[in-house]
Amino acid sequence: ILFLGLAISSAKLNWEHLVPIKEKVEIIFAIDASLSALALDVTIKEGEQVRKISRLDLEKQQVENVIGDLKGDAVGIIIFAEQTIPLQIVLSREDYQNSLLRNLRYIDKDFIRYGIKQGTDYGILILTAIEQFSEKSNKKKVLFVLTDGEPQGNEAKLQENMEKAIKVFVERNDVSIYLIGVGNTRESSKIPQTE
Repeated sequence: ILFLGLAISSAKLNWEHLVPIKEKVEIIFAIDASLSALALDVTIKEGEQVRKISRLDLEKQQVENVIGDLKGDAVGIIIFAEQTIPLQIVLSREDYQNSLLRNLRYIDKDFIRYGIKQGTDYGILILTAIEQFSEKSNKKKVLFVLTDGEPQGNEAKLQENMEKAIKVFVERNDVSIYLIGVGNTRESSKIPQTE
C-alpha cells in the first residue's frame, strides 16, 4: 500500500505540463484598394444561396474573421493602390477590434473610386508598412497583404519602389510578409461601372 501511495503521489507531482503562452505579435493587414478590387468574381455560399461579391468585400471579410480571434496583439490596417494610406496604426490596446471594424466599413467602392490615387504599387506599400512597425519592440511583426496581384502604373517607377522596399525589408530583418491572393484566376473579370 505504501509503494502504491508513493507511485500515485509521484504521478501527481510529475503530471504538471507547461501551457504554451501565445507570443504577442504586431500585425498589419494591407487591403488592395485598386479599381480591380471592385471586380465581382468571388463566389460565396450563404445557406442555400450562392452569390458573387467583390474582391474588396472578400478582403474585408477575411480581416474581420481573423481579428475576432486575436487577443492582445497589436493590429493595424493599411489600404493601398498607387498610394498607401494607414487607416489604423499598429495598436496594442485591447479595444482595437471596434475601431478596426469601423475602419473596414469606411473602405467602400466610392472610397476606392474617389478617395485614393489609383494604380497598384507594392513597393510603396512595403515601405509604408515597415515604417508603421515599432523598431524598439521585440514582438514578431507580420504584414498580411490581401491583393489580386495586379501591379499597375509606370513600370520603371514600380521597379524603383520595389527595389527600395526590398533593401529596407532586408535591412530591417524583423518583418514577415505574407501575400493572400483574392479573385478568380480562371476567368477575367470586369470592373463594375460607376452607378
